[in-house]
Amino acid sequence: MKTKALVVLALLIGLNATASAATIYYQMTGNLTGSLGGNSFTNSLFTFDFTGDTTGITGTTVLLNPTTANSFLISGFSTATFSEATDVGVNTTLGIVGFSDPASTKGITFQNAGFIGWNLATSIGPLTGTTPFFIAGTFNTSLGALVLSDASNLSFTASLNPIPEPAPVALFGMGLAAIGFLKLRKRTKPRDAVGEKKIQ
Repeated sequence: MKTKALVVLALLIGLNATASAATIYYQMTGNLTGSLGGNSFTNSLFTFDFTGDTTGITGTTVLLNPTTANSFLISGFSTATFSEATDVGVNTTLGIVGFSDPASTKGITFQNAGFIGWNLATSIGPLTGTTPFFIAGTFNTSLGALVLSDASNLSFTASLNPIPEPAPVALFGMGLAAIGFLKLRKRTKPRDAVGEKKIQ
């Protein structure tokens, strides 16, 4: 009887631990200057996507979450992935957020007071920053070396649900706007008078 109770207790503890673990999605967007695979780009739109596990978060004032998956897209290039370990982090006192290598020697961060007290495990944003707090380094990627030189118009979002890519969302919106414009134009176009011939 005692053994059964211990087994049930162990199962309940295991289930509770599993239930508290959650996948979290982080996304950073903005304009980036640097080079990828030896090809330079200036002020190009970029999207960095990272996936983490809320049980992997470490630290007290500076929190870090090792990413379990990543991808990025820079305008003019195809989608790629980082070939080395990356962490998403936040300084809960100064409100600095971003990503880096595990040693925090390279990456991109920016500051926004909205990140003060944030725990990396809940949804937030999008919150923005005009310029980076820190940007430096070269990352190994599936498209070659990504050299980070400068950035602007930065935005960061975290969500417990996958975050849609900005470009497809914008294209979808533009498509809807075009359909609406065509319908409106068709509705307001004057009809030819009956029996009149169009002037060619």
